[in-house]
Amino acid sequence: MSNVLYTYSHPDELRYINDEKYLKISRLESEFNYHQYDFVDITNAIEHLYYNPQNKILLQCLEEDLGENCIAIINENFVDIALNMYPTIFYTKAKLSEKIPELNDLAISNNFIEKRELYYYYSDEKTNLFNYFDENNIQFIDIDGLKIQERIKNMNFNLDVLVDITPLIKNKSTDLLEFFIRKLSFINIIFVCEYENYKNEFNMYFENKVHISEKYSDFVKVVENDSWNIKKIVELNNDEFDKLVNTMENNLIGHNHFKTEFYKQLKQFKVLNELNLKKIFSIFLLGDSGLGKTEVARILNKFLNEDFQLIKINFGNYSSKDSINSLIGSPRGYIGSEDGELSLKLSKKHSGIILCDEFEKADSKIISFFLELLEEGKFTDSQSIEYDLNGYVIIFTSNLNRNDFLSNIPHEFQSRLDLIFEFDYLTSLEKEKFVSLELEKIKNTMVKNPKYKNIDLSDFNLNFNLDEINNLRDIQRRVYGQIIEIVIRDIE
Repeated sequence: MSNVLYTYSHPDELRYINDEKYLKISRLESEFNYHQYDFVDITNAIEHLYYNPQNKILLQCLEEDLGENCIAIINENFVDIALNMYPTIFYTKAKLSEKIPELNDLAISNNFIEKRELYYYYSDEKTNLFNYFDENNIQFIDIDGLKIQERIKNMNFNLDVLVDITPLIKNKSTDLLEFFIRKLSFINIIFVCEYENYKNEFNMYFENKVHISEKYSDFVKVVENDSWNIKKIVELNNDEFDKLVNTMENNLIGHNHFKTEFYKQLKQFKVLNELNLKKIFSIFLLGDSGLGKTEVARILNKFLNEDFQLIKINFGNYSSKDSINSLIGSPRGYIGSEDGELSLKLSKKHSGIILCDEFEKADSKIISFFLELLEEGKFTDSQSIEYDLNGYVIIFTSNLNRNDFLSNIPHEFQSRLDLIFEFDYLTSLEKEKFVSLELEKIKNTMVKNPKYKNIDLSDFNLNFNLDEINNLRDIQRRVYGQIIEIVIRDIE
């Protein structure tokens, strides 16, 4: 039997419901008698099930009790999720005011709390943010229970007062947050919250959510090493993951066995990362130059962070004993550069993909550094700045074959890797597909340029034998060379 799912937009609406007949649930128990209640609020349950879809069957136990004497209600921010998740239980949505006409008067009387602006920060910015407040004499309250009232007494209410409501958000203390907002409505309060703990169910209180740097522009300089705007691979939902698979299939020519293993291992990593059992996803790609190893990193980076450059480090120059200083910076007092290449690129490029090229040439200290990084998921540079790489993907590449890799790379490092794969030469058909893909890219680019959009490439034919070339970069250069000849001929 399908039912109507009734929505509310604000907790004020729930005050018209008899407390004895109202049940708010965060999870669903099969032995519970929901028909004892007139209203069952499934907001928290749906949020839990959204992030834990393997438990979807739990909601079936509520279906039997829904009817005239028991209806399900939900915050309007989650109703579409619920309808998509359980189309056989709920066939449509309606406002709660259709069941409780008094709510129409509530909306007219404007008793709702006015939505506020919320400033957020990321967890790895917290220490720098609090230090920034202290250094700039900014009034700040970190909610910590009973001490809050004492802190308020000492505030100058003619100035901004920042209040960190993360504990209330984290504990889903909706009633306490509402009381707090109402009680201090006369104060020029600025609410801040840790981004990772924010829940959509609190959208009813906040109209806009912007990063704290929007209010304090110089704070960006303090946290320029933080990658707070990175899209990480662990954040992909199912649809986005499917799009990534399609993108990889269409843009990485050949290596089908690698792609199958990559998708499998990546799914496992996402689960392990959510359980806080694994921080970094690591791949080591072997094989001759020009087979597409670097392209794997480029495809991932473009899909996740198209506006940011790929973080690439060539370890052909990292064979000396002091090369670790070039990677993470020189110690304090050391004569030379203080900035390491990895530290600098993490702070400037903001990409969640790191490519380590020619890694077999790296010094043993470099290998030991990455051995610890893959284990801990973070590192501290020479200036005592910590970099949290949780959720990152690190791709190591080498021209070694598998046997040489096993002989030259320490076994303890090998055991830390999620995927080791050797790329083979492409087949003739795969090379032809690569040429077709390159040709299509060039055509799409030329159409957007008024100078070249009328040039016809329909008669393009290769003037060399693909079987004689295995390096894709060499093939690409020859294709470009032929196209340039056609362009020059048509323009002249």
